[in-house]
Amino acid sequence: MDKIEIVPYKEIDGIKTFSNTQIRRLYNMVLENGHGVIFDTSNMQSEDEFLREMNTNSYLYIIYYEGKPISFMWINNIYERMAYGNWCTFKGFSYDQKVTAMKRALDYLMDLRVDDKHMFDCLVGHTASKLEGAIAFMESVGMVCVGEIPKLMWNHKTNKSEPGSILYYSRGSDDEDIQ
Repeated sequence: MDKIEIVPYKEIDGIKTFSNTQIRRLYNMVLENGHGVIFDTSNMQSEDEFLREMNTNSYLYIIYYEGKPISFMWINNIYERMAYGNWCTFKGFSYDQKVTAMKRALDYLMDLRVDDKHMFDCLVGHTASKLEGAIAFMESVGMVCVGEIPKLMWNHKTNKSEPGSILYYSRGSDDEDIQ
């Protein structure tokens, strides 16, 4: 049995893979795990706003490690073969388990296909530059930090702009459908 399972939040025959209550709970798990800072620079300042975003503008994936949620990610702002990626991991797992789960999740997204062509060649993300641990973690799973942009991120708690770092993950140049 595979230790890692990636479950998309979607509707199958009119039934969602997760209830609204479960999606709201995911938002609260982030806060309970001490990672609420990821929402400081987000337009999602409540569980209802998070639920609305996941139901309208984003594609959410919950990653399980041995049956327990280890992480989640959502993509949005899809343009041609690029998407914006967002992610969060939970406490209670080793660093190596988190790295393994996130690498698998990135590979999963990069392997999504439509008409036998990869959907994405590049995933882009940004995070507050002060979150050095998050940046180091994402680099450890293969993302590349391009650099910092002053005043990139609006912080809802401080009502100020702050520096943000841009990261990306791309398909290798030897893949068959890169042109």
